[in-house]
Amino acid sequence: MKLYFLALIGRELTEYGINNTESSKIISILREEGLLPEKGTSLRKILSTVKSYISKYINPSAVETTLLTSESTGGIAGVTGKIYFSEAAAEAAKFGKGNSIDDLFSLVSNGLSKQGLTIWILLDRLDVAFDDSEELERNALRSLFKAYRDIRAFDNVILKIFLRSDIWERITDEGFREATHISRDIKLEWDKPSLQNLVARRFLNNKAIAEYLALDPAEVINDASKQLDFLAKILPDQVETGKRQSSTFDWILKRTTDGSGKNAPREIIFFFNAMIDNQLKRLDRGENPPSGTQLFDRAAFKDSLPSLSEYRLTKVLYAEYPELRKYVEKLSSQKSEHNIKSLSRIWLISEQDTTLIADRLAKVGFFELDRAKETFKIPYIYRPALAVIQGKAEELGK
Repeated sequence: MKLYFLALIGRELTEYGINNTESSKIISILREEGLLPEKGTSLRKILSTVKSYISKYINPSAVETTLLTSESTGGIAGVTGKIYFSEAAAEAAKFGKGNSIDDLFSLVSNGLSKQGLTIWILLDRLDVAFDDSEELERNALRSLFKAYRDIRAFDNVILKIFLRSDIWERITDEGFREATHISRDIKLEWDKPSLQNLVARRFLNNKAIAEYLALDPAEVINDASKQLDFLAKILPDQVETGKRQSSTFDWILKRTTDGSGKNAPREIIFFFNAMIDNQLKRLDRGENPPSGTQLFDRAAFKDSLPSLSEYRLTKVLYAEYPELRKYVEKLSSQKSEHNIKSLSRIWLISEQDTTLIADRLAKVGFFELDRAKETFKIPYIYRPALAVIQGKAEELGK
């Protein structure tokens, strides 16, 4: 991880023309080792180059160097390679030329300090990077946070990591002492007002909509009450009419959340994109347009649920947790609310094993867990794709 970051830093030092003793030394070492990326080199290519560099060396505890031993004495006769990772490997540098990677980061930080500069390295979409294997994801992210711990010692190199909270919980489940070094963290929460703001912004980015309603997008975005007025103009009051029915936005929130009870922008955006497609299909078929200034007919909302459900089930849940798929699929065409007894019957496993699986599914958001009632409810977002039936399993009445 740290060598990859060092290669990225070397590229930026070169492109920005930062020229002092420290930066010149860093660039020289990286170039000599074949680790200095050229301008325009993709991140994938840089990572591949670093991986190839490391794989040239055999010793996994000091992968950056090859120790040359004397056949007669068995002692160290020399060292090849210039960049050392572990303290033990750095000790070997006194037998030849070399630098520990932490020394190189110190050089970078000192060189940047002289120029009054700071380098920020931002990492995002990490859930996609390791979606093939949960074990690989856990090990890679643990390594990343160890690198974060070490890099924190250098004032002019700042690492910022954006990570979904459920993934953080997953890698710390079995204990992770490096977590104690994460002293400055911010948890991004998407509440109803922030999601309304997100939807309003995305619609107002469409110039035709702003002109159609004679609105100044900047004026609306800077006023929360005007955002609500705007959404009221383009959306119906309710999807399902009646005094006891939810408002339209609450209806959307309820059907786009998983068992955690939290909404994410990804599902909201997917749902509205599906609604746009469905509304256009309705107009292409010659059906009546929505009334007034509304952009969507009520039917377009319900028509969009199956595609969102299918996306969430197959592209998110199955993709991230393939080992749970067989248990989820067995709930197809079943009732929406269960207890351990009903799940044990459906899965044909013991209640003890059922409890472990059900708790796991609750943790990943497939079940909405009610600990007081000891029930597991499948949230709306998964029901259409699984043809789940509203209601309680027969065991809940016993």
